Order: sequence, then C-alpha cells, then structure tokens
Amino acid sequence: MNIDSNYELSVAILFIGDSRVGKSNMIYRFTENKYDENILVSVGFDIKTKIIRIFHKNILVKIFDTAGQERFNAITTSLFQKVQGIIFVYDISNEESFKNINNWILKVKDNFLNVQYILVGNKCDLENERIVSKKDGTNLAKKYNLKFFETSSKNGQNINEVITEIVSDIYNNFTHFNNENNISLSEKNETNSYKSEKKSSYKKCC
Repeated sequence: MNIDSNYELSVAILFIGDSRVGKSNMIYRFTENKYDENILVSVGFDIKTKIIRIFHKNILVKIFDTAGQERFNAITTSLFQKVQGIIFVYDISNEESFKNINNWILKVKDNFLNVQYILVGNKCDLENERIVSKKDGTNLAKKYNLKFFETSSKNGQNINEVITEIVSDIYNNFTHFNNENNISLSEKNETNSYKSEKKSSYKKCC
C-alpha cells in the first residue's frame, strides 16, 4: 500500500520532554502497537507516520521525536513552523522531568504559534514508583490551559487517545481558522511539509 495515495489530510506533531521519559516508546506504541525497553531513539529527531481515520477522513499523522535537553534550540529552529500539535511528556516516577515541563512550555510558547498542546504524564504503569501525583499533573495542565492525560507505552494505556485528541483539536482549529481565511488544511500542510536531508543517528533508550 502506497501511503502517499491513501490519506486526504496530514498533520505534524512534536513530542517534547526530558530524555528518558518514554517519548520514543509512546510513538512506537502508537505507530506499531509495540513496546521495547531497548528501543533505539534518534539523537536529534526522528519521524514516524501513521494514518488514522477521524471525521470521516484519512489523516496522515507525522510525529517528530526529539532527543530533548541541550539539542532543543537547534530542533526548534528547524521545526517550529512545521508542526500543528505539541505533546509535552514527563515521567510520573521522575520529579525532575515534571518540574522541567515548565521550562519546556515557556521555551515552546516563544517559538510556536497557532499550535494545539497536550500535557502527558507517562509511565503510569509504574504506580508503585509514582512520585508525581495525578493531581499535580492536573494542576499544571490547568495552569497553562492544557488538556491532560496519563499514559503507559508499556501497556498502551491512553496512547491512541492522546494522539486522537490532539489530531482532532488540530483539525477543528484549522477548520475554524481556514474557513475564515479560505485556506484548506492540506494547503497549510503543503506549506509546512518537511523532508529530512540528514540521516538520524541512534542510541538505546530505557
């Protein structure tokens, strides 16, 4: 099946958060319905795709996985005009990754315009190791007016729901915006299309 001929619209989503919060496995669970504790993740960024059906349309979801931390500024420069949705991810068993969400959000909001956001507390299968309460996550989401989910890439909890939610928000947002400006979502994505000119390098992730 030729993926280029089987979708009507496309959207691009960026996963952002500290290293080792499980971003790559969340994407792997969504695109392949698999989990791998020794998954190879990109150093810099990687792109995965999957077609989903929402609003009676086949939508190609392009997901950018970032390496996080010090490489973020370079990634922002190349990607901030390419995405319509951003998912902030922390690890519920890692308090530092939760505290750093504030920094990620402040950096992103200076660079991304007209973008949909969701906050995710990942690894909720590690309930016995939980440090960040669900209430803390909910309060942080309210602070920045974000939707909030807890997920587990290991057992698949809420992974599809998060992607479906943000794609729906993107679709609704652009439908409203483009109706007023006579621009289609597909035309918008053609402007924002992205082709990688460099191969990613990889490393093992927990």
